[in-house]
Amino acid sequence: MDYGQLGFEHVLEGIDHLAFLLALLFGIASLRALVVTVTAFTIAHSATLAIASLGILNLPRDFVEPIIAISVLLVLWRHLTKGADASMAWVPAFAFGLFHGFGFAGALGEIGLPTGMQGAALVGFNLGVEAGQLAFLLPIALGVGIVTSNIKAEQKQNFRLQAGSIIGAISLHLVGTTLANILPGVNSLLTEWQPIPGAIVASAAVAIYLLRYGGLQMKALLQALRMSLLLAILFAAGKALGAR
Repeated sequence: MDYGQLGFEHVLEGIDHLAFLLALLFGIASLRALVVTVTAFTIAHSATLAIASLGILNLPRDFVEPIIAISVLLVLWRHLTKGADASMAWVPAFAFGLFHGFGFAGALGEIGLPTGMQGAALVGFNLGVEAGQLAFLLPIALGVGIVTSNIKAEQKQNFRLQAGSIIGAISLHLVGTTLANILPGVNSLLTEWQPIPGAIVASAAVAIYLLRYGGLQMKALLQALRMSLLLAILFAAGKALGAR
């Protein structure tokens, strides 16, 4: 089995990991910051991936997946609030990267490591993960750099908020879906609209944070948050109607 290809495909198929990478981009203001952030994320998830895959320490999936989902939301709104220059994106990249590593280990654990070749398989999987991350991040970072290079600072902030509201909708959906999967009561309450209660709760938590720490741009951030929630609800409505 090609573990490098497995790692590559796992990253590109994992909406939660891709959304987290996009959230990190909102806290990056330079190429150096991008390199440092990606390196911090790589070190963190590589360490916990190895620890879990070798059976040294494992965390329950129902514990890890909500943290990964919530990490997207927390990192996105932290970076939108602080701005790219002051966000220090490498800090949440490393902290939450530890949990993402346990998430990677869950996918790898379903297949298992070959006897006598655990080290080689882990290295291959990790290299595949990094290749997948770079294949996803670099074109987006380059495109964003080109698009925003010739626009004014005020327009750039509007661009960040508009793009952030889309990523926010994705993260709210991830949080809501994860909570619905681990809370049976939510499942039975709204079968076709499972993510919405969790998304509303997450939006309320972010709104409270913004009211306290949002600073001068609080109103603009709250507008972006409302747009995120609206998009998440529309997405859930589309899925519900499509299922009928």
